[in-house]
Amino acid sequence: MTSLRLAALCGSLPPLLLLLLCTVAATAAYEPEDVEEDRVLGQNASLSSFPWQATVEFSGSPRCSGSILTPTMVLTAAHCTIDGIAQYITVRVGTSTLNSGGDVYQADAIYIHQNYKMFSEDYDVSLLPLTSEIALEEGRVEVIPLPGNETLPPELGAVLNVTGWSTENGTSADTLQLSQMVVVNNTECVDGQGGNLTERMLCVAPLEGSICKGDDGGPAVIDGVQFGIVSVAPYSCDTNTVLVNLAEYYVRDWIRYFSGV
Repeated sequence: MTSLRLAALCGSLPPLLLLLLCTVAATAAYEPEDVEEDRVLGQNASLSSFPWQATVEFSGSPRCSGSILTPTMVLTAAHCTIDGIAQYITVRVGTSTLNSGGDVYQADAIYIHQNYKMFSEDYDVSLLPLTSEIALEEGRVEVIPLPGNETLPPELGAVLNVTGWSTENGTSADTLQLSQMVVVNNTECVDGQGGNLTERMLCVAPLEGSICKGDDGGPAVIDGVQFGIVSVAPYSCDTNTVLVNLAEYYVRDWIRYFSGV
């Protein structure tokens, strides 16, 4: 008998049976057989191919991914920083190993889009100015450009390379992961509150690998240009995901104004 059928009986049973059966119903959903064990999170990514990758850390612990926009500015998602204090935020660059190696830089402030809506995740974009310049190095630490002023958002079927620290069942990947996601119709995703997507959002579906918790704030890239930021990544991998649309005027121009790019 499934947990749903057990739960449906709970209102009509004697107290003792009610306690026993409803306990079974509550725990059945967590049986190992209901968990997909062979999900593909992605493949190990070469830092030389994605040298703009950054990790946003809170008090030294990884929180989200990000990208190097300028030598003094890192781009990430607003929900990654909304509850933070700049003095406790650092960014790590120049490494494909989680929480190890590379160079660490201190955040000087937190800029969050003034229209950010925490529940729907609209305008889910944040900038972290740094107290010192990132030491750029070709093939290891580089900046990434945004779409030009006349550039349109990716079309349906376009493939984006997404990098981050995929987390599944509470375990994060130790090595930077690459997943390929394909743009699908916005009706195939919902925003953070379960509603329709706005023009500031892109819906993507797994193609090779998938976006998982831990990829939040990470860059979604086409031909070396960042077109998206991973908004709230799903707890369950292998599902469609919402990206911030960096080709949308009110997002792109806000970033340009505060970063100077």
